[in-house]
Amino acid sequence: MQKVIGLNLNGNAYQVEEPGYAALRAYLDEAEATLKDNPDRAEILGDLEQAIADKCQGVLGPHKSVVTSADVDRILAEMGPVEAGASATGTADEKAAGGSEDNKADASAPRKLYQLREGAMLSGVCNGLAAYFDLDVTVIRVAFVVLAVLTKGVWLLVYAILSFIVPYANTPEEKAAARGRRFSAQDVVDQAKRNYAEFKHNPAWKRQWRMQGRQWRRQWRAAMHNRWTGPSAPWVETANVWGGVVSPLYAIVNIALIVLLVLAIVSLAKTHALF
Repeated sequence: MQKVIGLNLNGNAYQVEEPGYAALRAYLDEAEATLKDNPDRAEILGDLEQAIADKCQGVLGPHKSVVTSADVDRILAEMGPVEAGASATGTADEKAAGGSEDNKADASAPRKLYQLREGAMLSGVCNGLAAYFDLDVTVIRVAFVVLAVLTKGVWLLVYAILSFIVPYANTPEEKAAARGRRFSAQDVVDQAKRNYAEFKHNPAWKRQWRMQGRQWRRQWRAAMHNRWTGPSAPWVETANVWGGVVSPLYAIVNIALIVLLVLAIVSLAKTHALF
């Protein structure tokens, strides 16, 4: 008999045997200590927890609601350690160019066909085919265009069918399987570093930020202009208040002047003199 502990992995709740919980706690604590100097530590740890949660979900079934210690040992063995050495600190350009051992296909890992959203021009079918056949995505795209021209658009229908029947690679494990690699914890770290490098060196986000800043300034000026010249301007509101107070007094004065005028006319008619 084993004691079962409730576990929350990135918002996913599981029941784990106590030795398995201790192993998971030690693994995540070690990963956090290894990544203490990484600015994306919180995001990476969240991705690690999500990857472990996906693996835990895979071992559960209709008649199994507890993740055993053996399951945890196998999951952690598949994840591998989080290292701060060359693999974790290598440049993102080297990773993207395939210069790292982490990007090479594993002969023992099953290769699966998925749609890959990263860098996709439409749905990601060409990216998935390029990863599956280990080819450059440009070759796949050119082949699709040529076949679409030669078949008078039939291959456009083929592309549409593939976009419906080929699933998307949503989890890090599926993205690794699309390239014929076994997913490991280091993939999470490397992906975070690639995302950071793309964000840092991509000039598009700088232009977008400047455009957003200009838009905010225009909106602020328009709001201030409407504030001081529109119907809700303070001086307009003050005038409306005073108008509401003075209008009855003005009406009374008008009535008094009319009565005075009538009396003056009557006096002039009877006495040939005003009042």
